[in-house]
Amino acid sequence: MPTKDNLVEAEDPKEHTHAEFQMFDYPGVFVEAYDAEADGEKGDTYAGARGERFARYRMEEMSSKFERVSGDSNMRLLTLGGMFTMADFHRQDQNREHTIVKISYQMSLGGYEAEDSSTGEVDYSCSFEAIPSAGVFRTERTTPAPYIRGPQTAIVVGKEEKEIWTDMHGRVKVKFPWDRKDTTDETSSCWVRVAQVWAGQGWGALHVPRVGQEVIVEFIDGNPNRPIITGRVYNGDNMSPYSLPGSATQSGIKSRSTEEGTDENFNEIRFEDLKDSEEMYIHAEKDQNTVVENDQSTDVGNDQTIHVVKNRNENIDGSRTLVVGEEKEETIEGGKTINVTGGHEETIKGAMAVDVGESRNLVVGASSVEEITDDLT
Repeated sequence: MPTKDNLVEAEDPKEHTHAEFQMFDYPGVFVEAYDAEADGEKGDTYAGARGERFARYRMEEMSSKFERVSGDSNMRLLTLGGMFTMADFHRQDQNREHTIVKISYQMSLGGYEAEDSSTGEVDYSCSFEAIPSAGVFRTERTTPAPYIRGPQTAIVVGKEEKEIWTDMHGRVKVKFPWDRKDTTDETSSCWVRVAQVWAGQGWGALHVPRVGQEVIVEFIDGNPNRPIITGRVYNGDNMSPYSLPGSATQSGIKSRSTEEGTDENFNEIRFEDLKDSEEMYIHAEKDQNTVVENDQSTDVGNDQTIHVVKNRNENIDGSRTLVVGEEKEETIEGGKTINVTGGHEETIKGAMAVDVGESRNLVVGASSVEEITDDLT
């Protein structure tokens, strides 16, 4: 829905008891013209359709019914759309030019009658309605607009060999099961908007339906020209990512890598709600990046295991404090290098044992003090 005010007005003041009343017509069913080519597809709007013009048409339609005259005549020159000037009427304001907007004819030909008394004369008369020619006539809208009740399902389609086919607005193309055309591609429908769980100005949630998925399509105000996708459903071809009903306690979000991803290529956030087996599972198919702009706290109630296949880099601009409540064991199967640019203090309140398998080098740049309060072996 555009953020600007779409209310348009038209007026044609008349002198009558309820002249201050308004007629509000919603929805207006008009689209302000814009650059359809820049929006991704030529001819995607009713180019040139202006709300002000539509409002004027509706106003003229009602105004043409405000003041009418009706009559009967045997004048054969009276025709629909024809004009005549009324004269010698007792209301002087009606002695003016009128335009016929409705007329019906009645004719009978005496020559076709069965009676012997038939004269062969034509009996002609007409009944008409007319409006002042100074006004504007608009035909009353009597044909009801097409209306679609309830939701429908459709299959998302797109360009050949494309798994995702969308535009700058996240809209997609669909094909309805009742569509008898042979084409099943990007020409199967207009662009259809997709409802998201959250939509803001540059923020929110985004899940673009992919080609082959079944979606639920509804129509705003029942208008066939305003489809919108309100949901997606699984079917016999597209089954749930979790086996049901056995995994009914699991819920989550599981994607599929594209292009040409398989069952083994996915990102996933899964919740297991089975009592005493609760789990939150996160799977990144490739990289995972986390950005915390302030504090981060992690509280693990039991064990924690971290396995890094290759390298691990840790950079702390400030201080680091490590408190181990019990023992700490560290095994390094390769070399170890420690560079301390400031002071280095170690306090060991218990025993300390150092076992050097080969040579040991100690270089002291200044004085060295070693104090032994007991025997040295």
